[in-house]
Amino acid sequence: VEIFNSLHSEGKIGAFGGSNWTHQRIAEANEYAYSHSLIPFAVSSPNFGLADQVKDPWGGGCVTISGPENQEARDWYEKNQMPVVAYSSLGRGLFSGKVKSDEPQKASEAMDANAMKGYACPENFERLRRCEELARKYHCTVPQIAMAWIYRQPLNCFAVVSTTKPERMQENIRAMELPLTEDEVLYLDLRKEAL
Repeated sequence: VEIFNSLHSEGKIGAFGGSNWTHQRIAEANEYAYSHSLIPFAVSSPNFGLADQVKDPWGGGCVTISGPENQEARDWYEKNQMPVVAYSSLGRGLFSGKVKSDEPQKASEAMDANAMKGYACPENFERLRRCEELARKYHCTVPQIAMAWIYRQPLNCFAVVSTTKPERMQENIRAMELPLTEDEVLYLDLRKEAL
């Protein structure tokens, strides 16, 4: 925190944050900053999206706030309204539209080994199936449904996604306009059995 504050004082940075820091670690760093009249962390970048990261894709150090076991972290981010720059928001390709829920054996054709390790599980394929169902209902794409789910969360969240095609990025942006209901949000995340 002191080094970041030195860089801020020198005008080299305007704000700072952490990637793959737990919310507890950020809270401790910010408590230290406040008690020493320093500037606190302004942003965090954990994994977050509809897909539950069931294993660390790189073998250690990845912090996720997705999934039921990370509700406490999401509650902290909601309460503090700290901006979340969420990486792997489309499950590293799971919700890209290239993977089909009824063909999980072909997922490795669109997802690399790390993505398969982190996101390929029956629950995430069921989330994908539900995205496909709602994409048909709303006449949109699977990535748009997965992105709309993120936008409907009570977090100050900025989803990181990538694409090689400008039109796909425009589709992702239009996902902010999809009117998912609260029941649909719960349904997508397997917290509601049926619509």
